Amino acid sequence: MPKSGSAGTRSRRRPAAPPAGESLAKATATGQALAKSLRAILDAPSRLPTGASALSVRLKVSRMIISRIKNALERDDSLEVLQRLPGPESLRGFVVAMGRHGVAAARVKPALAAIDRFQVLIREGFGTRDRLQAAISSHSPSLATRVELVSRQRLFAAMRELRGGEAEVWLAAHMLAPDRDDPSKLNARILQGFIGLRRMRADIPVHFDFMPAEEPSGASAAAPGQCGLEAHYANPPARLEVDEVGRRKVFRLASGPLGKDSVCDMLSLTRMTGGLPRLARSPGRRTGSFALIKTPVEALHLDILLPGELTDGSPPELLAFVPGPRCCTNVNDRLDDLDRVPVPERVEVLESGADRFDVPDVPNYRRMLAKMAGELGHDLDAMRLHRVRVAYPPFGYEFVSTFRLRSGPGSGSSAAAGDGPAE
Repeated sequence: MPKSGSAGTRSRRRPAAPPAGESLAKATATGQALAKSLRAILDAPSRLPTGASALSVRLKVSRMIISRIKNALERDDSLEVLQRLPGPESLRGFVVAMGRHGVAAARVKPALAAIDRFQVLIREGFGTRDRLQAAISSHSPSLATRVELVSRQRLFAAMRELRGGEAEVWLAAHMLAPDRDDPSKLNARILQGFIGLRRMRADIPVHFDFMPAEEPSGASAAAPGQCGLEAHYANPPARLEVDEVGRRKVFRLASGPLGKDSVCDMLSLTRMTGGLPRLARSPGRRTGSFALIKTPVEALHLDILLPGELTDGSPPELLAFVPGPRCCTNVNDRLDDLDRVPVPERVEVLESGADRFDVPDVPNYRRMLAKMAGELGHDLDAMRLHRVRVAYPPFGYEFVSTFRLRSGPGSGSSAAAGDGPAE
């Protein structure tokens, strides 16, 4: 029997990983070889059709694979080519089929060699194709955006099954205007909730909590589904059941049928009087509106509407966090920056134009906003709009659309205003 620590029982150690630059250089060279050889295959003189559909029929190869190859070869960046191409086996099947239909071996052999090189890069360099995709995504913003969207779509598909529900849109519209009786204070209306909400599983309850994280004095909230906007819904209002948990009302989606047509809308309109001072306590201090994604949605639509003269003129900024044990994020606390994550989206500023209130995913959106502006005694068309739209926002992420109010001497506290958690 070998002794402990001898060669017979010594565990195998992984070889040291190459530097990141070396791995990226290998991926770049592999992408260049694939792009050159595959273009030679497609450019070869032959009687084969050039269209993806017709070529698919002749070769008996998936049209999707051929389309992906053609689309990838339209890119100039070799890493983007590598990212968009199908896997080695699909590429090999395509090249072999082209060879059977008359493409010369002098073109086929280099392509097969490049595909073998691609397979080795995946297996020995990164282990899986997903790891390779993630590694090369940092090469450019376009690569990072593509990988991010694909990853978000996968996460959405998984989480809606695990959480038992999904929605087409999480809508959050935060409107601010000076109080008519006390111009040093700001009044607010916060519209938030789900458009196209659907239960996925009967065995998992779907709970919601639309109250602000910190409710200022004077705030009141109508129960979800009873906000006075039901006439503007795109789908029937959600049927809710209410539980009392520790003297607090908890709303739950009532049991009902499952299926593609069993959709509903559920919105909450919160009214706050004097919830924010008009002037920031100190220059550069951020305030804004947040959405914490706790139910899988296809899109997050986050708007802030306010008179332009309230801001200090600096551009608004979108911050995204994965909250740690500190829970809801304080955007003015540098410690919370440790939870920040990069996202490709930015805040869009829309100063004018009636069509900026037309949102295809939210029918009658302008009418809802007009009701809110009317309650605040302000002209909707005169308001500045900060818009954030996020496709497949990751479950558990907190998105915060921030801006800076004007500052002045003697200003009070500028506690951040925000949407309640999305559930």
